[in-house]
Amino acid sequence: MSDPVEPDNAEDTQDESFFNWSIMLRWFLIPSIVVAVGISVVGLIAVITTQEKGTSELLFEMGPQNAPARRWQAAYGLSALVLAKPDDLPVGFASQIIEYFDHSIDRDDEDPRFRQFLALILLNLRDRQALPVLKKAITSPIDIETRICAVMALSEVGVVGDGLSPLVLELIRDDDPAIRKVGIYAAGRIGGPETLEPLRERLEDNVLDVRWNAALSLARRGDASGSTLLGSMMDRDYVRDNGNLDWDGESRVVRNALIALAQLQVTPNTELLSQLAANDKDPEVRRLANHALQTAQSN
Repeated sequence: MSDPVEPDNAEDTQDESFFNWSIMLRWFLIPSIVVAVGISVVGLIAVITTQEKGTSELLFEMGPQNAPARRWQAAYGLSALVLAKPDDLPVGFASQIIEYFDHSIDRDDEDPRFRQFLALILLNLRDRQALPVLKKAITSPIDIETRICAVMALSEVGVVGDGLSPLVLELIRDDDPAIRKVGIYAAGRIGGPETLEPLRERLEDNVLDVRWNAALSLARRGDASGSTLLGSMMDRDYVRDNGNLDWDGESRVVRNALIALAQLQVTPNTELLSQLAANDKDPEVRRLANHALQTAQSN
């Protein structure tokens, strides 16, 4: 992720989104943690700028009577408070956020950052009252970053029994690879049986990290269709040659592949596992590889 955009007190023109989505969207085994960390980093700055403001004051500053810059900055600060003090939120807080988010979707002149922070607040609140407005955001012609945040929030709020598979299927097949990626993650968490075959189809997607994410989500569903690809993903040389990532990015792919293979109880290449367990510079990769080796030997 890129560094967060720090708020100032002046009206400003729309600049780059507060997250570098092309980087953040690459790995979807645990995206909610990625988002939570992102908000935490943002929150460190937001707390400084809003440290004397409470929840009620920030909610007021988010109202439509205020200037757009003031509104998104208040949402920015409130996202930190939601994470820092989740048990201290006032009665009706979630309903107020849902109402603001709903209105923001209908406004053509809304600052996208305001929407995005509201969607991420809803992700962390995990309030099931938010289901209708999240579905509305996902299917609305608004900025793609908000739609992505809404899909991730829906994946945390919804459950398989909510009948969300038709929407998830649309996302999996979207023309935009970024939307396909979040759709694939949603399919792994809240998709019904009818999403399995479309997930398998994404193993042949023309975008590499869409294929990788499909293999991870299938593993989450207990489907081993992507196990061969997962075996390649735990090979750091393969990831380096194909992924165009830095070392940390490579490590995330290898770790996620090892976790997914363990979920499937598939024994990967033991020679490669031995190399990872003994020599990899990432201690978590070494730990996961050692665990996989012990499991393989016990079987």
